[in-house]
Amino acid sequence: MSNSIFNALNEKQTKLEEAKDLIFDKKKELELKRDSEIVAEVKSFFHGLETDLEDIHFSNSTSYMEVSARGEEYEREIWDEKKNDYITIKKYSRNRLSTIYIEGNDWRGQEAGAARFTKIGLGSSSYSEHYDKATLDRFIFNGRMAMMLLDHQDDILGAINKIYDKTRAKFDKLNNQLSGLRSDVDKIIQDRKNYKTDTLMRDLKQGVEFTSKDLPYLQIRYDFGYGGIKKMKIDKVSYSGKSCNLTIERVLRRWDDKTEEMVEYLHTYQEDRVRVSNIEDSVANTSIKWNVVTNNVLA
Repeated sequence: MSNSIFNALNEKQTKLEEAKDLIFDKKKELELKRDSEIVAEVKSFFHGLETDLEDIHFSNSTSYMEVSARGEEYEREIWDEKKNDYITIKKYSRNRLSTIYIEGNDWRGQEAGAARFTKIGLGSSSYSEHYDKATLDRFIFNGRMAMMLLDHQDDILGAINKIYDKTRAKFDKLNNQLSGLRSDVDKIIQDRKNYKTDTLMRDLKQGVEFTSKDLPYLQIRYDFGYGGIKKMKIDKVSYSGKSCNLTIERVLRRWDDKTEEMVEYLHTYQEDRVRVSNIEDSVANTSIKWNVVTNNVLA
């Protein structure tokens, strides 16, 4: 089987895949920058809320933001390269306070002019400690957050939708480029498949020997097929061209009493009216390769 056309198609696909990767990187960079701005904008509305809780943290997500505070102190041993010994350091657990939920229209089906984010709400965690001050501080803080959301939810949604809309045109452009590249790649894959199956059907009339490590599996009938096919030849094609008679040689294994080990051997099968589509599917794996048989082993 000639590799020149395959190599040309593979090189073209590689270049297209590299172009796709570049666009994906640009999208990821743009998305990270946009989402960081959205999170920072939401957080800005809660700065300055009075609380005895320390080290308030908002997770970096535009769908739900977990809010946490510094928890209990604990000690942990770590290896110190300079001292060549373990040292003890102080760490703090994180206490989850609440979760800010942001919902809206799915960006894939978002109509022109429609807001991306339409709802913002608050959820809270359950607490096992009912009497300590930290638990009461959590309720106080969550209540102040809830009041802020009630008073300013329209302002928050307006601010984050403005950030989202700034990058929407750039995302649309990148998505259109990706769509075009995907179509080009799909066409190359189909062209390669068509060429491969056309070449196989031509070569099978002479007989082929599969040379790849992965040998094909051929579905003979709906309820059985053959794997480990080493050689195959078309003996006769039906009038419609949709089925054919085949001679197949499979790799099998048997016990050899002389060597006292399992050995491989070829077993020949004659199969009639095998669907051509099944033969084409048997070489769909890109790793399957073959050579035309130059002798009359398959007859």
